[in-house]
Amino acid sequence: MLLKIRPALRILMLSLSILIALAGYAIASETVLNVAGPWGPKTLDIQKAGYVFKRLGVTECLIEVNQDLELKPGLAESWSLSDDRKTWTLNLREGVLFHDGTPLVAGTVKAVLERLQEKGSLFKAVPLESIAAPDDRTLVLKTSEPFAPLAAYLSMGETAPVAESSFDASGEVVRPVGTGPFVFEDWKVKDSVTVTRNDAYWGEKAKVDKVFYRGVPNAVTRLAMLRAGELDIARFCRPRRFALSNSRASSRFTARP
Repeated sequence: MLLKIRPALRILMLSLSILIALAGYAIASETVLNVAGPWGPKTLDIQKAGYVFKRLGVTECLIEVNQDLELKPGLAESWSLSDDRKTWTLNLREGVLFHDGTPLVAGTVKAVLERLQEKGSLFKAVPLESIAAPDDRTLVLKTSEPFAPLAAYLSMGETAPVAESSFDASGEVVRPVGTGPFVFEDWKVKDSVTVTRNDAYWGEKAKVDKVFYRGVPNAVTRLAMLRAGELDIARFCRPRRFALSNSRASSRFTARP
């Protein structure tokens, strides 16, 4: 005996089928960039391993460096140097948000740089005398003597501003909450980091939904993973190995500095 399906039930079943199909499509259409480099992350503290989270787009610096090794505006849209070359005034971008939704203000940047002075090693050689935040968009750094490399120091990942929510009650980093195009999602010590696209990013949005970075110490292994399609980018491989891969594989590999 065949049971008749009521129209309302039929509509409900059809709706569920469509939702399941759309969910499957959404999962399948997620774009993930798989990257490997020689070093796995050892800590979440950006002032000890700032290069990792800057390269993954989680954090940004006040001053950035372009491919020609020229300094350019970052989170500071401009900066100036006093006549005696000992006072640096940086003007922060307006409308920049940390990943937790709090605004980028000079007071937060001041606290991060003061922590770097206290706990980090990057500023050990910098004759930094004082850090002031006269208003939310202005940061003033004073040195005891002229120190031209300061702008370059401010482009290093260890100086990147992070939100107050990055720290626990004892001042230790529990989650790097930056301003970059990617948001920290998860990590495994000395193994991998996963970041997802920041749709509220102040600049140009990322073209992929997620980046999965893993530390693979051996360059030959990284290249083998690239050839096998397990990676989209293998960092720090010798150009000669890419040339050999191009001569043997149907895919073409491109080396970048």
